[in-house]
Amino acid sequence: QLANDPAYNRNLSLKHRHFQIETETDVSWNVDFHDRPRVYAFPANESGVGEYRVRAPLRALTHTAMIQSSLLPNHSATLIPDIVEIERGKPDVLLLQNGTADYLIHAWEQYRKFNDVFMIYSQDDLVFALPGKHPLQKSWPKDMRKRLRKLMEQSDRLIVATEPLKEAYSRWISDIRLVPNYLEKDRWLNLQFKPKTERPGKMRVGWAGGGQHHGDLEFILPVVEATKDEVDWIFMGMCPERIKPYIREYHAGVPFDLYPQKLADLDLDLAIAPLEYNNFNMAKTNLRILEYGVLGWPIVCSDILPYQNAPVTVVPNNVNSWVKAIREKVNEPAALCKEGQVLKRWVVDNFMLEDHLDEWLSALTP
Repeated sequence: QLANDPAYNRNLSLKHRHFQIETETDVSWNVDFHDRPRVYAFPANESGVGEYRVRAPLRALTHTAMIQSSLLPNHSATLIPDIVEIERGKPDVLLLQNGTADYLIHAWEQYRKFNDVFMIYSQDDLVFALPGKHPLQKSWPKDMRKRLRKLMEQSDRLIVATEPLKEAYSRWISDIRLVPNYLEKDRWLNLQFKPKTERPGKMRVGWAGGGQHHGDLEFILPVVEATKDEVDWIFMGMCPERIKPYIREYHAGVPFDLYPQKLADLDLDLAIAPLEYNNFNMAKTNLRILEYGVLGWPIVCSDILPYQNAPVTVVPNNVNSWVKAIREKVNEPAALCKEGQVLKRWVVDNFMLEDHLDEWLSALTP
């Protein structure tokens, strides 16, 4: 009755005391016409996490008329529809990503109790096993297992990106869909590249990534120091202060819409992807090598589960192995270039989003 109040226009907000148009939790579809599944999603953010696992798949599925979709603002807005607003929008599916905050858990429980809707939870990391050097370690809730269990027990389905995540969370929910990360063709296959033939100087070796990789980069310091006179080191995003004296260029992070071209502009000859050995990293995806690979950059990376079974050079996490691998690569430029092209073909053939929309549609619909 509240959702269909004949004395109140359904386009007016239920969150404000005065009459004003609903612009925060409204949905994009006409509730009177129902020709496609409707997915109402609550993405975590606008960076890689929110893009790869929520925004990009829904955008592609909506663009090809497979579904209709609407997005709530990011979790940072601490905005959530109440049960009447969900009923008023009449979605078929609710998709909540990484929703471990108290207000999101409470809302999820309310929807389960009052709304007739298929509820899907999406979790992107092994968040109850943060490594010791992770920046969120000290501020992270101590009861993360309890929170995840509560969310998953209230959900009809869980979506994850890796087998270790599926295995870890299977104790709390039975319907789990594994959908790997994929890259959007429009975003990644139309970038501008600098001609390498006109570039003087040493080979460019580099890394790009976010602020959570402090532990992953720590053991790379002596590798960078040992090779600083042989290659130009390029870092983007996070770069520990101890490494900065030995690098040629540092580039700050950028919004995700600018990220693919900014990454391509680093103009690397060889990319690195170091990961510490721990349970958190074992459950990560191969996203780093997909982004490097689609640019045609060969890769030296840690010999760890996410990076295995790909045409990359995996090495154990010790300094001598890394230094040796990098020196061997940069001393054979022609072979290095060929490696990059093989990796690019592997990524384009297997990991482009538009080639896997049926997979996402199946995961996102009852």
